Amino acid sequence: MANLHTVVAPSQRGIRHTGNPGAAGAISVGVDAEGSRGVRGTTSTVSQQIAALAKEAGEQLIEPDGRRVRLTPAGRRLADHAVTILAAVDAARLDLDPDAEPAGTVRVGGFATGIRVSLWPIVRELTVSHPRVKVAISEYEPLEAFDLLVDDDLDLAITYDYNLAPAAPDPVLEVLAV
Repeated sequence: MANLHTVVAPSQRGIRHTGNPGAAGAISVGVDAEGSRGVRGTTSTVSQQIAALAKEAGEQLIEPDGRRVRLTPAGRRLADHAVTILAAVDAARLDLDPDAEPAGTVRVGGFATGIRVSLWPIVRELTVSHPRVKVAISEYEPLEAFDLLVDDDLDLAITYDYNLAPAAPDPVLEVLAV
């Protein structure tokens, strides 16, 4: 049977675990050599944290099993959710790491000639230098592109401006002449 070591992480008010939460194995709150790996704190501290988590969840999460305890069905469900939650927290930390490889989608809109002349060379270079960055390109007239930028439906717009028909972007937009 696999052991599940559980600790309430006060900063996240959630569960930290090692092992297989879906297994019917015992949850170890003892201080024996096997059970204490991955557990932070004394037996009393861990018991108090599990009791607080059970109170917050409104369900009994563990039940006695000899000298150990095991997860109840509610405890297993909560542990399964904890796996998903902790994976999302870890993914967010990696995503926000300033030293991480850039990833995601950049939404660019513009007129055909501007896209072909100014954007395509950059996109080709970007696919080699940052393969996890995708560029979604759409064709728009300047006023459409400005509205989409303001509504956060575009990240970048390549537009043009004629002296006879000047485009007036929203004041919240930063305009860079190229």
